[in-house]
Amino acid sequence: MSSREESAIVVSTGDALVSRSRSWAPGRPFPVLDGPGVERYRSVLLRRGRPEWPAIDGSPRDGVVLSVGGEESEAAAVLLARATDRPHAHLGLTELAGAIGRHADEPIALVGLVDDFAALGDWPGFLAPRLGVVTARDASSLSCLVYRTLTLHALGQARDFTILHPEDEEADSADAVAWDELVSLKDEPVRLLAMRTHGMECGANLPDAILCGRSDYLGKPLPVLNGEHRAVSCLRGAGCYRKDLKDEQRLPVADLDASVVLAQSCMSVAVGNNVFPGDVGFGVGFMAGTAVAVIGTIGKHLDDAGFMHEMRAGLAAGGSLGHVLEQVNEQAMLVGGEMSRFGLLGDPTLVLIPDAAPEPRRRPALPDERDNRGLDELAYLNAEVIPRLLRLRWLDVEVPEGRLAELRSGIKAAAGGWRAAPPETELAAVAGQLAAVQAEVVTSLIQQIHSSWWHFTQTALPAFGKVSDEPQRCPKCKLDSAFLATFAHRIEPELRISTVQCRRCGDLWWSTSGATAAVEAEHVAWLRPDRPCELTATVSNQAGRRLVGTVGFAISAGKFLHLPEGWSAPCDLDPGESRDIAWTVTAASEVVPHEYEGWCVRLFDGVYSASTMQMEVLP
Repeated sequence: MSSREESAIVVSTGDALVSRSRSWAPGRPFPVLDGPGVERYRSVLLRRGRPEWPAIDGSPRDGVVLSVGGEESEAAAVLLARATDRPHAHLGLTELAGAIGRHADEPIALVGLVDDFAALGDWPGFLAPRLGVVTARDASSLSCLVYRTLTLHALGQARDFTILHPEDEEADSADAVAWDELVSLKDEPVRLLAMRTHGMECGANLPDAILCGRSDYLGKPLPVLNGEHRAVSCLRGAGCYRKDLKDEQRLPVADLDASVVLAQSCMSVAVGNNVFPGDVGFGVGFMAGTAVAVIGTIGKHLDDAGFMHEMRAGLAAGGSLGHVLEQVNEQAMLVGGEMSRFGLLGDPTLVLIPDAAPEPRRRPALPDERDNRGLDELAYLNAEVIPRLLRLRWLDVEVPEGRLAELRSGIKAAAGGWRAAPPETELAAVAGQLAAVQAEVVTSLIQQIHSSWWHFTQTALPAFGKVSDEPQRCPKCKLDSAFLATFAHRIEPELRISTVQCRRCGDLWWSTSGATAAVEAEHVAWLRPDRPCELTATVSNQAGRRLVGTVGFAISAGKFLHLPEGWSAPCDLDPGESRDIAWTVTAASEVVPHEYEGWCVRLFDGVYSASTMQMEVLP
């Protein structure tokens, strides 16, 4: 590449970039640090008929530019600030929260490398509604990102493109729901790429494809993690965990020519709150290509199709990315609370104008609480426990309704003719019937978890509306990065679910009611091939009455991943009783070293709960 072009100059070293940033002023050639990202942007410009480096857009913008990290990150921030007439401050991580707080009412462009934010332990955008993290994996990519941000206008017209999971309610309107419809994205430019599908921190999934956060074209080998670090399979040297796909069905998102991305898949934006190394982050993968911004989800995501429409409508009205982020998060707080939060990678003052869209759905009215406290044990079983079990059908739980009818008959028979409490023998017989019903339900759940990509709510989440959420200290990572959210079913208002989610650790637990039986267990278990690993959990009765229950464990989709089947066992607890439960999991030698999601499920007196245990299989 020539370094004598009028609008930009490509420099070969970080020292040169730092030196030029200190003396740069609008009107001079804009310095960019050479590297694979610059080469890729050059090829994109040539494909769009732009052989020369475009001039930057130096229009003044609102807000401030903050930065963290080394001199090269500071140089990138200085150039962005001077080009757009914004004040800039370079900070240590300990100073960052205070600085963000002082500027929380204005747009904040926070610049730094992904690894510069690792020590935060949480998403920094949580501190201000219009904060965007301008980030990349290396100094050259960060420098090029700043230049692309300032020259977005030079790319000309391009189409918008939508990717949806084939089971999405709006799949018929998508441009792509399968691999063969994604191929064109490598060569044809896209102005706004919108996607809504299943995903994790390293990528987004379709049944026959994975959009991957790795930046293969950068030519930098991925680190191989052999110790007790949370990692995906490619960081274990085992390739992609989607062994059902051919190599060409893994599409690195850095290879896509997309300017702005709306990513509705779990954990699509993970900087500071990332569990896995930044080398594989999904949102950051786009920034390693030609994208200038990603608005994506923070942590595990409670989805609503209206979020995508809200963002499109905001952009269509000429809103900046920061304004659109603020608007969609206001909507998200009404629908799913912290489980629906979005974050922005990129400059929040950037403006893009896509197509208009309809208004999103609103949350339902909140249902009233109901207290059906019985006068004796039979009334409790009839009025509370059985209805709890029947309501589980709304969560796609297989409930043996015939057995429940037999239980009700047993209750009726035990109560017949008695003005006082029934004899202990009658109560014991009814309790035995309840135990058998719950054991059957848990056995079925364990089979479902083992044989599918299971989740506590399955397909039922769209039928719930948020009641409340409140911040929590995460019981696993001990950071203030968690929240307790409660939801009510729109059709069956007495069905409420609560969950604790961490923006870093993800799912912690779900439950259909208040505290009955609490479980304490390690969040991460370390397994080595062909070596039995003993897992333990402590189950405690917090209900103030005797509980009849069943406990079980299984690994999601273990059937397809060569992981062992689950197990279940009865567990009745007296008031205040705690009991340690132990079981053994052995990963066979053919299991791909990767992080798999285990679920410890409980059913006590009709209260259905589950908590995650991450199964980290080591090489």
